[in-house]
Amino acid sequence: MKRLFFIFLLLPVTLHTTETADAVKRQKKFITGLYSSGDYFNAIAEARKLQHGNNDRDIEYFIHTCYYLAGQYWTVTGQYKPGLDGNKYLPFMLLVSQSFIRLEDYTSAYSLLGPLSYDGFEQKAAFNLLLRRVEPLVLSGDFEPLDSELLSASQIMGDYPDYIQLKHDLESFRENQGISPVTGAIMSAIMPGLGQLWSGRITDALLSLASVALPAVGACYMKDNGHNGTAYTLYFFTSLFYAGNIYGGYNSARLHEKENCKNNHEKLEKRYGRYDPAIYLRFGRDFN
Repeated sequence: MKRLFFIFLLLPVTLHTTETADAVKRQKKFITGLYSSGDYFNAIAEARKLQHGNNDRDIEYFIHTCYYLAGQYWTVTGQYKPGLDGNKYLPFMLLVSQSFIRLEDYTSAYSLLGPLSYDGFEQKAAFNLLLRRVEPLVLSGDFEPLDSELLSASQIMGDYPDYIQLKHDLESFRENQGISPVTGAIMSAIMPGLGQLWSGRITDALLSLASVALPAVGACYMKDNGHNGTAYTLYFFTSLFYAGNIYGGYNSARLHEKENCKNNHEKLEKRYGRYDPAIYLRFGRDFN
């Protein structure tokens, strides 16, 4: 009789647990539908309901993945707290790093990942991680850390075909960096328009040369003919245009460097594939 009493006592608890599990499963299916349709903000709102104060790592990653896919990169980076254990979760760190890349903060994108060991990774996973670490360096044109990155990864993927190809690609990028902005400014200081010309901006180069040469010639002509006031005015504008030409050389080289870095990055994406945060999603796998 006592045993029967306890069975009836536990039966409502069992039924409630089963109903709760079914409700969670239905909720996850509903959220997955929102996610698949690109309705990321409603997917976030519904996913928050599943947490109930419990900061489940996989649900939290799912929510921030939705923010990322919705273009809310400031939200992803702003909510990242390095000291929290959940934020040391590698996929989440990669998500934040990629958000910094979209915000063109390449220094933060690289430094956030910190020093890393590839021990325990399969070659494909290790290469994917290496690629994510290399991206901000390529986009910033900072090739100095690449040697150490490739060296630390070589022990686990030295014979991996994509790794060998990546080494060749990065070496090619390094050899075709072009001139630095400072060099562009110096070249335009030596010869107006030269920095712009070297950066491939022919029209800007001709305009810079003309804007300096024409008033300078006019100033010399006016001075030779006794029009000193007009000559000094033209000399003044010549100096202004000359200074603008130097800045133009710097800016042209900077823009060329930026375009070159983005082109290099696009080549990497085309050859090896773009970053996809969904490959790390665990959310909803029990019914997918």
